[in-house]
Amino acid sequence: MRKLMALLCVTVVVLILSGTEAGAGQKKYKIGIAAGKMGNTWTAQFAEVLDAGMRKYIADGIISDYQLASTDGNVTEQVTQCMTMINSGVDALLIWPVSPGALQGVVDAAHANGIVVVNYNDLMAYDGVISIVCDNYAFQRIQAIWLVERLNGKGDIVQITGTPGFSSDDMRQKAAAEVFAKYPGIRILGSAPGNWHTTVAQQAMTTFLATYDDIDAVFSQDVMAEGILKAYENAGIEPEVMTGDYTAGFFRKWVDIPGLDSIGVTNQHSLVINAVDVALNLLDGKKIKPGVLESNPLNPELINMIPVAPAYVVTREGDQNAPWMQGLVGSRAITLDGTLKLLEGKPDTAGLDGCMTREEVAQFFE
Repeated sequence: MRKLMALLCVTVVVLILSGTEAGAGQKKYKIGIAAGKMGNTWTAQFAEVLDAGMRKYIADGIISDYQLASTDGNVTEQVTQCMTMINSGVDALLIWPVSPGALQGVVDAAHANGIVVVNYNDLMAYDGVISIVCDNYAFQRIQAIWLVERLNGKGDIVQITGTPGFSSDDMRQKAAAEVFAKYPGIRILGSAPGNWHTTVAQQAMTTFLATYDDIDAVFSQDVMAEGILKAYENAGIEPEVMTGDYTAGFFRKWVDIPGLDSIGVTNQHSLVINAVDVALNLLDGKKIKPGVLESNPLNPELINMIPVAPAYVVTREGDQNAPWMQGLVGSRAITLDGTLKLLEGKPDTAGLDGCMTREEVAQFFE
């Protein structure tokens, strides 16, 4: 794990790994992967999943090596990293964009060099680029509906958002706003970015607790719940209703607070491996089947997105028929106790994850 964290603490990481020899005449691909953020528990597990998956592809003789470039929300740095990978001769470039609108030059350069471009994690919208992303709208809509249901449509809440500028945060805030607009009894006392970081979220929550006497619920996202719990602990207050996250550490703290009502919705680390699967199918000359792609929310006229629903929705009850589960395809409701069993023996930083197999991704193609 120290090695993986070190990978995320530098600007550009290049892993050149040698695998078994491919069969005679078989093409082994070089893959470039751009990551838009680093430094939290999600990205640590992301790097671990990526490394394991790519080593398997190398061992299977499908790819020869891969390059990983990571930044911390710096657009200029990401553009430079992507151009470096393009110039190094990668066959496919996978991009988790810092900014959805800043990479047209990168995409054009890649396509001019015959490089397949696949977008993952945070959405962007460019012609000739397939996007396979977490359905961030569904991710936050689930939690917003859950919160409204738990408060019976009325209450004073505070909101801790993600990292400004990332399309996933924009989509999540849009989903939440549309749900809350239907319930005038839900009043947002204050909102602050938590930057998907426990310490920043803790600071924001500490300020809220010092500012507002009566907070009925906390509405947040992703890997910030433990920071919020720490703020409550330091203030000597026990939380009652809050959206959580999907890390083992949070679930273990949640079960030890009997009066806490919460929810955890997965944001799959392994989606990057499915993005690699998509790129490899495209490199093999395969075409996506009609009806697989959906409209891109950033440009509704562009039909290029494969949305991936959250794999798990965790509540104490694990009710598949709950209001927040309606309309979801591929999401499984699971109890808190069942989640703890799935994560048994894993470190607190481990997240509940889900991944499509190579065969399942291959079914998107003809």
